[in-house]
Amino acid sequence: LAFAVGAARTAVEAALETEDFAAAMTALSGTTNTGNVVFNVVAGSGPYLEQVIIPAHTPGAFTTTINGNGNTLSFASPSSNMWVLTFATGTSKVTVDNLVVTNTATTTTTVGGIGLLGTANNNTVSNCTVTLPLTATGTTSAGIAITGSATTVTTGGTGGNNTITGNTVTGGYYGLTAYGTAAGVTAGTCINNVFTNNVVRDVYAYQLYSVQQTNPQFINNDVSRPTRTNSTTVYCMY
Repeated sequence: LAFAVGAARTAVEAALETEDFAAAMTALSGTTNTGNVVFNVVAGSGPYLEQVIIPAHTPGAFTTTINGNGNTLSFASPSSNMWVLTFATGTSKVTVDNLVVTNTATTTTTVGGIGLLGTANNNTVSNCTVTLPLTATGTTSAGIAITGSATTVTTGGTGGNNTITGNTVTGGYYGLTAYGTAAGVTAGTCINNVFTNNVVRDVYAYQLYSVQQTNPQFINNDVSRPTRTNSTTVYCMY
């Protein structure tokens, strides 16, 4: 992973200059941003065959941006963490852009793409391509989810102000989801999660799914099932 951030780098950026995602995320864990952290995955350097967890750290007034530059992150997720790419609880002000995320698991359930867990808030997932097996028919399978669990979609999280935009999701039981809690709604944390300009293809059941949210926004999303032949009751939006 190489940086292109101008003449100067923060200490965090220097620590993140590694050859794989795992080492970069280890360096990021527990740090405090003293400036905007931007790192670029070198174009054409993938695929990266690993499961990645973006750790909670202290952004302060700054942001962390991961530019995937069209590289592929591919992994067969285990049942203990269904997400190929995880925003850990407490992750904030992180943007992941233009990354291809593929789950190669052969199971029919507990298969996920990108999960924003627990109190992950003020994050952005943009211009990513997420692909799950068309054989994934279990209820613990989703493309991009704001949730409270590493193993299910329907355990409530309390993340808010996340933006999911310009992504393409294919396969899985759910496409794009936000699952909050009643307590989070009361406290004003499950709020303003935005899903806009995404393409959702060939999802088994729930294409767009929102529960226990305040002011969720689903805008200009393109939903269809052009090739999937196995299905149950299908919901465009729930």
